[in-house]
Formats: sequence, C-alpha cells, structure tokens
Amino acid sequence: MAKIWNNRSYFCPLHLNILMAWTVYLKPIFQFVKQLAGTTSDLGRICGTDSEHNGGIGERFPAGSLQKRSFRLKEAKLDEIHERYWKDRKLFQFGSPSDNPPNIEALRVWAGYLTERADAKSRFDDAHLDKQFAQVGFTQQITRLSPAAIYKYALESLAGTGFARHKRFVQQARRYRKQFVDFIKLEDRADNESYHVYLVKEGLSQKPVAFNSIPKFSEELTLDITFKGALLDLMLLVLLSLLLFMSAVLAFLRTDVK
Repeated sequence: MAKIWNNRSYFCPLHLNILMAWTVYLKPIFQFVKQLAGTTSDLGRICGTDSEHNGGIGERFPAGSLQKRSFRLKEAKLDEIHERYWKDRKLFQFGSPSDNPPNIEALRVWAGYLTERADAKSRFDDAHLDKQFAQVGFTQQITRLSPAAIYKYALESLAGTGFARHKRFVQQARRYRKQFVDFIKLEDRADNESYHVYLVKEGLSQKPVAFNSIPKFSEELTLDITFKGALLDLMLLVLLSLLLFMSAVLAFLRTDVK
C-alpha cells in the first residue's frame, strides 16, 4: 500500500474509486431513511391532496401512519359537525334554502354548516400537506450527505421540476384559492338584491359574472426563482469540488517522488 500511495499514477484513480464507492454504498442507507420518514420517490404521490373522487387520503396512502391518522382526525371532525347540525333536524328548523322566497335564518344555518365543513377540510388538508413537506425537506437534508443527491436536487431546481417546484405550486394555489373566494364575496356584495350569505347558492347573487373579470390562476416560474432554488446545492457542489481538489493537491505535494 505504501508503494501505491507514493506512486502518483495511482493517486487519481484511487481517490475517484473511493468517492464512487462512498456514493454507491450510501444509497441504500438514504433509501431506508426515506422509507423511515414515510416518503417515496414519487413526489406527486407524496404531496397529493385529498380528493373525493379517488377515495381520500386514507385510501391513497394505505401504508403511512401519518396519512391514516390525518384522515381519521379529519373524518372524525366532519362527522362531529354533521351530527351536530343534523341532530333534531337543526338544518331544517327554519325551512329549506330552496324555498321561494328562502328564509334568511335557514340560509344562515346552512351557511354555518357548510362553512364549518369547508374550513375543517381545508385546515386538515393543509396541515397534512405541510407535514409531508416537512418530511420531504428533512429527508433531503439527510440525503445531501451524498454528492449524487446534491447533483440531483440542483438539476431538478434548475429544470423547474422536483419537490421545490411542487411546493411552490401548492403555495401559489393556496393564494389563488383565497383570491377566488374574495372575488366571489366582492361580486356578491355589489348586488343589492342578494342575501349575502356565503357558500349557499340561494344566498348569493344570481346575476351573471363577466368571464374576463374572474381571476385566472397562473404559476409564477422565472429563471430567478429556479436559480435561487438551486443556489444551496450549487454552492455545496462547488465547496465539495474545492475540498476534493485541495485534498488532491495536498496529497500530491506530500508524495515522495523518487
């Protein structure tokens, strides 16, 4: 071994082999950490939202304890709201919203019921997504021990794909959701004939809305945003390259050439 280390011809291949072996053999460990954190490589499945058309979170994520627990808590809260409003037919004590003309108290009771359900679903779904984002972010910090993972995350950010892109999309979708709700309330407030009871169809304005006035969703994705997302990984790659280069130079200078 001493002869090998003292021979410059063996230096570069040997160090490259050590680096490659370090990257390859750590990969199963990183995969195990991902599974331990409850994540998978499919980011669309990781960060998917609940949907009534595909069976909900509990069925889409049958193996994750976090997903099951979140689904059970949400269903329990929705059942509690449903039971409280449907007990003794509280929703119909002032009549039905479809009565002509509707009773304002009936509209308010139904608005309270629908608002509580919508707020509960949004709160649990947003909290569930935030926990998943935290899991993926924590896992990425661990896997950055591997130069291969750093390189992968840098390319994903520069290409405008991957977890960072998905997280930005969800954040922008949440802002658009609030913007759209505010638009509905603003349009309804301008109609003097409306009952101004949000979330109940009969309680909102029945006048048509101009299509051009409806806020449109557009994802903000610029070169500046993608570069900022990749900045950390690019700096780590540069730092790692400098460290390896300096190590190689120091080892070369200490080599006894005979």
